[in-house]
Amino acid sequence: MLNNKVNAVIDSSFWINLSRVDLTKFLLDYFAIYSTIKVKEELFDFYERKGYFSKDSYLFKLYLEADFIILKDPKEITLKIKQELSKDSGELYCAALLKEIGGVFLTDDKGALNFCKNNNLFAITSVYFIVRLYKDNLISKEKAKFSIMQLKGKISNIHIQSALKDL
Repeated sequence: MLNNKVNAVIDSSFWINLSRVDLTKFLLDYFAIYSTIKVKEELFDFYERKGYFSKDSYLFKLYLEADFIILKDPKEITLKIKQELSKDSGELYCAALLKEIGGVFLTDDKGALNFCKNNNLFAITSVYFIVRLYKDNLISKEKAKFSIMQLKGKISNIHIQSALKDL
């Protein structure tokens, strides 16, 4: 675990996947977590449509209420970011915020991962975070493998296979 928490900007894809495997609590051990209003809107869309919270949106709501997640919108979204990421997406706002505050992008979105790679920004996927939890002895190898396998079909198979090899 880290002594000093690193800034992390989290998007909805990473949050949903980590919620799916019940490992969101470990984020607090590593990161000062930031997200954007757009991501909150994406996660709360289910509530708006159905009238009740999904598991991931309810957890996000609880973390916001406990001040575990800092909501902050970027001051500016550059033309370069607008050209490289989907218009009006949570990833667009998160990438702009990451450029402002520094740190790491927690994302499972292919476009956001490519953006980070092309712009020398550090990104972590949910499956690599799971591997880190195992390597830091916070979860068992069995729990790590089971959690990674639960994300099959939700994240690129290349990331799944690579994470399994790293266990």
